[in-house]
Amino acid sequence: MKKIVLLVFSLVLLSGAVWAQKAVRYPVPVQPLKENKSTFKIHIMPTLPASVTNDDPLTPYTEKIKVAKGKINEWFFIHIAFPVLAPEKNDQWDKWVDDLKVMVEVCIPGRNRKGDIKYVVLQGAQTLNPVQADGKQHHVRFFIPPYAIFRYMVDETGTSSDSYKKLAQEIPVLVTVFWKGMPISYIARETKSGKTADRASLLKMFEQLRDMRSSYYENVILPAEFTPWSCRDLERFESMKFDFSGGK
Repeated sequence: MKKIVLLVFSLVLLSGAVWAQKAVRYPVPVQPLKENKSTFKIHIMPTLPASVTNDDPLTPYTEKIKVAKGKINEWFFIHIAFPVLAPEKNDQWDKWVDDLKVMVEVCIPGRNRKGDIKYVVLQGAQTLNPVQADGKQHHVRFFIPPYAIFRYMVDETGTSSDSYKKLAQEIPVLVTVFWKGMPISYIARETKSGKTADRASLLKMFEQLRDMRSSYYENVILPAEFTPWSCRDLERFESMKFDFSGGK
């Protein structure tokens, strides 16, 4: 009889633990919202120079420019969108969410530090200024500079704008959203065909490449604040938080 009571008590505790785990909410949902297929979307397109005067949010980043003297002179623009949930009772965030960090990793056919042609990863991250928790979509942007495209991307078909644009539309991308230093959401890029890459496979692939330090390049992908687009579309995209503490 005691064994049965202990078993029932254990099951009650277990079910309570599972319920508590399910009750945990994060400001950025872990899974895409079913009612909105475009909740998570990443665009990677060749970009125009910063001198373009057209202020339409996407047009300046998606038009094609010509290659100068055989070298690629385009920036790749990465546009990440995700909702930030409005707080409910017992949530650990208020009307504003602090300590959100976004990291992007792009896997490309490239040349590693040993000179071998293999798959390599370009990485970039930015800590955001406080983000309003309003239940709406919030947008973050990154840029891959021309030197990185030309240096790290191995393209056997040449360095034409068309070939790089095709590559940009198909390369695997993984976005990780951190809150208070903890990864809370993984976002897989959506290809032009609309097929979202398998999240588990992407996580495993990027984890393996992360461990191969010769094939992993950190801080190559830049926040807008470190590019000619730092003062553009400020009302559309979240801004990066700067650390003025000097590392103290």
